[in-house]
Amino acid sequence: MEKLMKPEMTIERKKDIFRQTAVFLIGITIFLSSFLLFLVQPMISKYFLPWFGGISSVWTVAVLFFQCSLLLGYYYSCVLSKKRLSFQFVFHGLFIVAILIVALTISRGWPSSITPGVDFKSFSSQPVSGLLVLLSISVGLPYIVLSATSPLLQQWIGQLFFGDKAYRFYRLSNLGSFAGLLSYPLFFEPYLTLYGQAKFWFGLFILEIGLLIGTVWIFRKHIISGKKEKSSEENKSENKKIEAGKISRKTIRSWIFLAAIPSIMMLALTNYLTQGITPFPLLWLVPLALYLFSFIVCFKESFRPSIFYVVTLFIGSTATLLFIGPISLGSENLIFKFLVLSATLFSCSIICHWRLYISRPNFSQLTTFYLVVAIGGALGGFFAGIIAPIIFCEYFEIQISILAAAYILFKSLPMIGAHRKFFGNGVVILTFRLFIILAMIIGVLLSLNLSSNTDGDKIVDMKRNFYGKLVIRKNDQYMKMYNGQILHGLQASDEKDSLKPSSYYSSDSGIGLAFRLKNEIKKETGDSSSLKVGVIGLGVGTVAAFCSEGDNFVFYEINPDVIAAEEKYFVYLKNCPESKIVIGDARISLEKELASGSNEYDILAVDAFTDDAIPVHLLTKEAVQLYLKHLSGDGILAFHISNRNINLEPVLASIANNLKLSATIVDIEQDKDPKKEKTKNADGGIFFKSKWVLISRNSTVLKEPFPQKTSRPIHRSDKTRVWTDNYSNILTALQW
Repeated sequence: MEKLMKPEMTIERKKDIFRQTAVFLIGITIFLSSFLLFLVQPMISKYFLPWFGGISSVWTVAVLFFQCSLLLGYYYSCVLSKKRLSFQFVFHGLFIVAILIVALTISRGWPSSITPGVDFKSFSSQPVSGLLVLLSISVGLPYIVLSATSPLLQQWIGQLFFGDKAYRFYRLSNLGSFAGLLSYPLFFEPYLTLYGQAKFWFGLFILEIGLLIGTVWIFRKHIISGKKEKSSEENKSENKKIEAGKISRKTIRSWIFLAAIPSIMMLALTNYLTQGITPFPLLWLVPLALYLFSFIVCFKESFRPSIFYVVTLFIGSTATLLFIGPISLGSENLIFKFLVLSATLFSCSIICHWRLYISRPNFSQLTTFYLVVAIGGALGGFFAGIIAPIIFCEYFEIQISILAAAYILFKSLPMIGAHRKFFGNGVVILTFRLFIILAMIIGVLLSLNLSSNTDGDKIVDMKRNFYGKLVIRKNDQYMKMYNGQILHGLQASDEKDSLKPSSYYSSDSGIGLAFRLKNEIKKETGDSSSLKVGVIGLGVGTVAAFCSEGDNFVFYEINPDVIAAEEKYFVYLKNCPESKIVIGDARISLEKELASGSNEYDILAVDAFTDDAIPVHLLTKEAVQLYLKHLSGDGILAFHISNRNINLEPVLASIANNLKLSATIVDIEQDKDPKKEKTKNADGGIFFKSKWVLISRNSTVLKEPFPQKTSRPIHRSDKTRVWTDNYSNILTALQW
């Protein structure tokens, strides 16, 4: 009798071993695919960032692309999962091998397998469509393969082993995504160049392909050839059950709505935050990481009672945000603003994703569920990334997503009450509902009022596009230009003072000193030629206030709305008849002009850093080398580095030291009285606190003793690694 039982027990043991091996392999494959999905997002976005002016909207459009690619991957897995299991294994195995071959073929001659060469920079002239095309070419196909991996493998393991418990692998998938996001700024960005990162990623992608092929092979060998696949009668019976449990349109609409709201809020808050803070990967990734972490938290049964604490967090954070108003949270409140907005996003995401989890279908509709969730996320991304900048001048999509989340919470309170005795009381639910309604109404009204409160200024014009929000304000004394929350220049309303150099560009500032030094050199050498000046960043054109008769000024500006506003509301460029404006990214424009020879500028001012949003590609060693090629022998390169949160002095010092250049810093302090925002210059112009770095190849140009008390040698440090096109780390420059 024992001998008869032994073979049967051996078979059961083999089944257990196979099951454990399959689960382990699938777990690793799902984790790695999700890890790669979200590791590549900041990596490739940072690679393309300088091609489009280094602005935050690059990330917004990139996230929209990845959401749409995720949708395609989910659609593929949904369609394939409806076929017989044996067909799925064969087809998917051939598909992933074909994608790998295509990806290797199209990337021949590139610096790495996912980073196109400089010939593709021609796409940068169309910021949205061009970026979408570049992302499609570089990572589109691998991303679709990785996107399809998790839902397809969950479908397989649910059908073969776990049934509805397969949803637990969705948490593993999001854990991999979370790990991929956080590992980039902590491990990859600080220690590897962009090309090194890309090569490492593609190596892991090939490993993932190997794991997928191994998974397919194991299932096919042990399930299909071993006759373990379900019989045709069982399949027919299961198909009937699926048809009977067909998902209603109302449920699909609900899933889309629940998935779209956190997506809108995540992108809206990221876009808003990075308008006034440099768009570096860590700042991009924290909102996205919180968004993903909410999936990890919500997709488990035990979380349902804990939703009470999320309700408290949501009410507290949204009340703070709406009552204070996002517009009033300026860059000086960086940490507070970041914490409030992050808490709002996290609590909103949990409320929506918890509702998604409790409304999930059984495992037979798993891929359909993920597909619909992906549709909702993509629609939310499309609204926040494409529609909102067109129809809104303000960031009203933040308020819209908060109100939508409040509505979901309003409807969900009875469900929460089923798991919390305190919430189960009808009076308590009614009280919370009334509080939510009141808070939202008052909060939105106050927020709208704060967004239009401009300290007595009248809004003359307001526009918003791919490059951010531009506002023209006016009072009795000045016409002002704001980009986001940062003043980018002003002009006196009084005609006699309208052409005086002002704000960050006074005669005592670094740029004023540069013009004085050049005029002195020309006088000493008897050079009667006019000045040739290049300026990166137009603003209101204040630098043209230094223009003398015959001088030639060239302004490089990427934002067409800035050009239109300057021409319509400001007069500085009218003082310089020989001036012209070159539209497009300054670095790309200068690279093209170099093909026809050097511009031989006497002064080249890089004025793209007055905001906290730093276009890093204008501040690398290669960028400085390009600027030097466009300077005359004793020309001056002037960097405007006034900034609240980022200290760029060590960055420029390391580049100047590496290239053996002379460098001087000119630091103008403002009046210490906080109530006095402006101080008059000796020539009557208004000046602000400003910091400029002057660099020259000729050591005699920036000679000591320095011509004014505010000048000093730049602090040189060997600790700061030289920023290049292939390496930069904004964390080392942050001033918390």
